[in-house]
Amino acid sequence: EDLCELRKMYFLPEARGLGWGQKLLDTCLERAREAGFRRCYLETKSGMDAARALYLRNGFASLEGPLGATGHGGCDQYFLRAIGARP
Repeated sequence: EDLCELRKMYFLPEARGLGWGQKLLDTCLERAREAGFRRCYLETKSGMDAARALYLRNGFASLEGPLGATGHGGCDQYFLRAIGARP
Protein backbone atom coordinates (compact mmCIF):
# COMPACT_ATOMS: atom_id res chain seq x y z
CA GLU A 1 0.00 0.00 0.00
CA ASP A 2 2.92 2.37 0.58
CA LEU A 3 4.88 1.13 -2.46
CA CYS A 4 4.84 2.77 -5.89
CA GLU A 5 6.69 1.75 -9.03
CA LEU A 6 8.66 4.03 -11.34
CA ARG A 7 8.29 2.87 -14.94
CA LYS A 8 9.57 3.73 -18.39
CA MET A 9 11.87 6.71 -18.07
CA TYR A 10 13.51 6.95 -21.49
CA PHE A 11 15.10 9.90 -23.30
CA LEU A 12 16.16 10.36 -26.89
CA PRO A 13 19.95 10.34 -27.30
CA GLU A 14 20.04 14.10 -27.92
CA ALA A 15 18.28 14.75 -24.59
CA ARG A 16 20.62 12.60 -22.51
CA GLY A 17 23.29 14.09 -20.27
CA LEU A 18 21.46 17.40 -19.87
CA GLY A 19 19.99 16.78 -16.41
CA TRP A 20 16.48 15.97 -17.58
CA GLY A 21 16.58 12.47 -16.08
CA GLN A 22 17.39 13.92 -12.67
CA LYS A 23 14.62 16.51 -12.98
CA LEU A 24 12.07 13.91 -14.01
CA LEU A 25 13.13 11.55 -11.23
CA ASP A 26 12.92 14.36 -8.66
CA THR A 27 9.43 15.27 -9.87
CA CYS A 28 8.21 11.66 -9.84
CA LEU A 29 9.52 11.02 -6.33
CA GLU A 30 8.06 14.27 -5.00
CA ARG A 31 4.63 13.47 -6.47
CA ALA A 32 4.78 9.94 -5.05
CA ARG A 33 5.70 11.35 -1.65
CA GLU A 34 2.78 13.81 -1.86
CA ALA A 35 0.45 10.92 -2.75
CA GLY A 36 1.46 9.13 0.46
CA PHE A 37 3.85 6.53 -0.90
CA ARG A 38 6.86 5.76 1.28
CA ARG A 39 8.81 3.41 -0.96
CA CYS A 40 9.59 3.43 -4.66
CA TYR A 41 10.48 0.32 -6.66
CA LEU A 42 11.83 0.10 -10.18
CA GLU A 43 13.18 -2.42 -12.65
CA THR A 44 15.63 -1.90 -15.49
CA LYS A 45 17.89 -3.91 -17.77
CA SER A 46 21.59 -4.68 -17.83
CA GLY A 47 23.34 -2.28 -20.15
CA MET A 48 21.32 0.73 -18.99
CA ASP A 49 24.41 2.00 -17.17
CA ALA A 50 23.50 5.70 -17.07
CA ALA A 51 20.07 4.88 -15.64
CA ARG A 52 21.58 2.55 -13.05
CA ALA A 53 24.05 5.26 -12.01
CA LEU A 54 21.20 7.79 -11.71
CA TYR A 55 19.21 5.47 -9.47
CA LEU A 56 22.18 4.62 -7.23
CA ARG A 57 23.14 8.30 -6.98
CA ASN A 58 19.61 9.02 -5.79
CA GLY A 59 19.48 6.54 -2.95
CA PHE A 60 18.04 3.47 -4.65
CA ALA A 61 19.41 0.20 -3.32
CA SER A 62 19.97 -2.75 -5.62
CA LEU A 63 17.84 -5.81 -4.86
CA GLU A 64 18.67 -9.44 -5.61
CA GLY A 65 15.36 -10.08 -7.33
CA PRO A 66 12.01 -8.59 -8.27
CA LEU A 67 9.31 -7.64 -5.79
CA GLY A 68 6.49 -9.82 -7.00
CA ALA A 69 5.39 -10.57 -10.54
CA THR A 70 5.39 -7.20 -12.29
CA GLY A 71 5.28 -8.64 -15.79
CA HIS A 72 8.14 -6.51 -17.11
CA GLY A 73 9.91 -8.67 -19.66
CA GLY A 74 13.65 -8.39 -20.03
CA CYS A 75 14.32 -6.59 -16.76
CA ASP A 76 17.10 -8.05 -14.66
CA GLN A 77 18.03 -5.16 -12.35
CA TYR A 78 15.81 -4.28 -9.38
CA PHE A 79 15.92 -1.25 -7.06
CA LEU A 80 14.10 0.06 -4.01
CA ARG A 81 14.24 3.36 -2.17
CA ALA A 82 12.48 4.91 0.81
CA ILE A 83 10.81 8.17 -0.22
CA GLY A 84 9.40 9.37 3.07
CA ALA A 85 12.33 11.76 3.29
CA ARG A 86 14.92 13.08 0.88
CA PRO A 87 18.20 11.09 0.74
